[in-house]
Formats: sequence, structure tokens, C-alpha cells
Amino acid sequence: MPRVAGGYKRMRNLLLAEYEAPLPLIIVSGQTGCGKTVFLSDFDRVVDLEGHANHRGSAFGGKLDGQPAQIDFENAVAIQLLRLGKNAPVIMEDESRLIGRIHLPPVLQSAMAQSPILVLDESLEARTAHIYQEYIVQQWSDYQDFHGEYALPKFSSYLLGAVDAIRKRLGNVAHSEVRAKITSALDDLPLGKTESHLDWITQLLSVYYDPMYRYQLEKKQDRIVFRGSRDEAGAWLANYLTEQETDTSHA
Repeated sequence: MPRVAGGYKRMRNLLLAEYEAPLPLIIVSGQTGCGKTVFLSDFDRVVDLEGHANHRGSAFGGKLDGQPAQIDFENAVAIQLLRLGKNAPVIMEDESRLIGRIHLPPVLQSAMAQSPILVLDESLEARTAHIYQEYIVQQWSDYQDFHGEYALPKFSSYLLGAVDAIRKRLGNVAHSEVRAKITSALDDLPLGKTESHLDWITQLLSVYYDPMYRYQLEKKQDRIVFRGSRDEAGAWLANYLTEQETDTSHA
């Protein structure tokens, strides 16, 4: 990135202006656990909002090293947009207004809300397996490395705190069932067993995340331009980006 004359204030104004400029986007959506972040990693013209926010974007999405300051998030995203340029659409994952405690700039929210949507479809079994690997197997290993002998109470607090945070929306009965399953599965961790977490993950996806996703996507039906498996969506998106870049270069 070139040096900006005028110091930090001038640079900050330049970065904020980047959000105001017309920005061609394509939004990748899909049910929780379908591997959107992994899918995005196959492409170059991507702004990983969750990566910049250091949060996975759900009640269970917090990471051990915390989130950046709001201004640092905004600056990092704007710098990446500057580097990518506007000769073809930029790919972003479908996000709500908040990613953890980080909020998306209103102008970016507005641009995302008007952009075409690509939907990834994955089975419940595949999504459960993905969530299990990322949020349980990998996260438990991270907690052991970070907290040592205090890993189990810290990990327990993380999981139970996350499900308690969605109690009202989940409903008392479902919340009690899921919480009991999490507690039971946590008892297995000192024995080196993690598979019992699969049960509550499947239930939480089925009774909470999937219905919420279907409701939200229903309101965006007119913006969906493609829907399919990861391989199908990848092939379509690669072709779409090529076509858009060609159209722009001939304009």
C-alpha cells in the first residue's frame, strides 16, 4: 500500500472513504457448519470479515485471543478492499450486523444487503462433523495449550456460557436438553473422549440454527443467483468472477 501524506488522520479518512465507494460484491451464504470460510479460501478476491474480526460469528464463535478494536477492524477491511480494487466483485461471507462485538460499517452492511447471493448446500451430517472438528476437537486442543490444567473449567464455561446466551431464542425446554447434553459430554473430556459432543451439536443445528437460517434466507430469495454443493458452487463462482472481470475490462 502506498504511503499516505498527512499522517494517521489523513489515512483514516482515506480508509473510511473506501467504504463509501461503489463496491461490487457477491455474498456467500449457507447453513451453519457448511464450511463457508473454507470455501472462501479457494479464491483470491475475498475479504474474510470473520477473520478480521477474529470471531466465527455465532454464540459459540469467540476465540481465545479476543477481538481487535473496532477501528482496527475497519481499517484492516478497508486496506484489503483497496488492495483488491474494483475490477471484479469481491467475495464476502453473509454476516449479520455484528460479528461478536464488532459491528460492520453501515455502508458496508447496505452494500451487502443489495448484493447477489451464492448459497452453499451441505447435509446435516456433514455440517455436524465440521462443527465438531472446529468447535470441539480443535478448540479443546487450543484450550489445553492455552490454559493447561485449567482447560476443562475454562472450556466448560465457554460452551455453557454460549448456550446460555441463546436461551431465550432457543426456548427453555430445548435449552435445558442441549445444556444437559453439553454437561454430560464435558464429563467425557478428561477420559479423552469427544464424540459425545456430536449429539448436542446435531440437535442445536436442527432446532435452532437451521430454522433461523431458513427464515433469514426466505427474505433474500430474490437475490440468490446460484445454489448447490461446494464443488458446484466453486465452479460457478470461478466462472462468474471471470465473466465479471471481462465485462469490466471491456466497459
